[in-house]
Amino acid sequence: MKAIDIALKDIKQAFRNKTALMFMFVVPILVTGLFFFVFGSGEEETFELPKTSVHVVNLDEGEFGEVLVEVLRGEELQNLLAITQTEEVDVARSAVDRQESGVAVIIPENFSAVMLQPSGQADVEIYQDPTLTLGPGIVTTIVHQITDGFSGSKIAVGTTVEQLMEAGVGITPEAINNIVEAYVRTTQEIGGEAGLIESETPSGERADLGGPMGVVGFIMAGMMIFYAFFTGASMIQTILTEEENGTMQRLFSTPTSQSSILYGKFIASAGTVLIQVITLLIFGNLVFKIYWGELFGLVLVVLGTIASASTFGICFVSFIKTNRQAGAMMGGGITFMGMIGMARIFTMGMPNPPPTVEVISLFVPQGWAVRGISASMEGGSLENILFSLFGLLVWSLVFFLIGNARFKRRYV
Repeated sequence: MKAIDIALKDIKQAFRNKTALMFMFVVPILVTGLFFFVFGSGEEETFELPKTSVHVVNLDEGEFGEVLVEVLRGEELQNLLAITQTEEVDVARSAVDRQESGVAVIIPENFSAVMLQPSGQADVEIYQDPTLTLGPGIVTTIVHQITDGFSGSKIAVGTTVEQLMEAGVGITPEAINNIVEAYVRTTQEIGGEAGLIESETPSGERADLGGPMGVVGFIMAGMMIFYAFFTGASMIQTILTEEENGTMQRLFSTPTSQSSILYGKFIASAGTVLIQVITLLIFGNLVFKIYWGELFGLVLVVLGTIASASTFGICFVSFIKTNRQAGAMMGGGITFMGMIGMARIFTMGMPNPPPTVEVISLFVPQGWAVRGISASMEGGSLENILFSLFGLLVWSLVFFLIGNARFKRRYV
């Protein structure tokens, strides 16, 4: 009960201290708010290509021209192309000239015939609006991809005919058609269900920042962890204040054990950090729309962070003699450790962050806390979260054993 009384007294004092409240809540929220306004509201902006109006004129009497038209009209390209088919070349060109259409694709009469012959050439004309670049470029790329596939069958036919002629074997038009069909079928099988063409949203490899708020969420997570350790140490620092004011000496004159005092300080530190972390988590979710991950995994990370931050304060303050020393050591030491622990957040936007960053950050407890909250926000496996929790608990045990031993020697 004495430990609880000491804890309640310290918690009340902490929440009456305006400076402590500033560092516990205001500073993390202000820093996160700054990034929030820099990066936007967190709603993902999508880039949609406008449809390109295309007039298609198929003058070809064979199958290849029809195949080209069907591909252009296919479901894969419906979001990119608006196809209008006409039989008059002049009508298609006039539509482009009047800017009613962006591109006209004109398939020549001998298109299929040339594709079935080892030699010969047929040109698909692309007539475009000179004021446009993106739409005509897309159409040109698509037509080139399709005709390149057809050209492959032409090469296959030429090679086959040449080898058969060298062997003294004749070839019929039906055999040529069979060769073309076999080539196209094989090409489609190799290419999968996409066939000759595949349309997809442009993408690239990037770091997954997790959650709708992306980098803003991880910034707030980093600030929350950084100031949780600062709060943990500040709460234990009251031991120094009570020493300087003579309160500790008067307390020792009563039947109060050193263990009760130290446990009371630990409970006060853990309780204050718990209130701080929960408040910031709720605020971040409601105001910044940050997704912190599944509740069970998040609770494990929070408990590990609280235990580590509180025991860190016991160990850290055990090496300090006065409040004057505490100001310099806490300002420099905790900031340095926090920056190392947040190295993962600083580099997670890089395409290929150095693997040593992850390793170096685990040399401090803040790095394990960042690792755990990142795994939760990114939807990582429970094994990853448990591994981070294990690391935090190991740090907590080490901190407590060192701090407890030093304080016992200190107050013999």
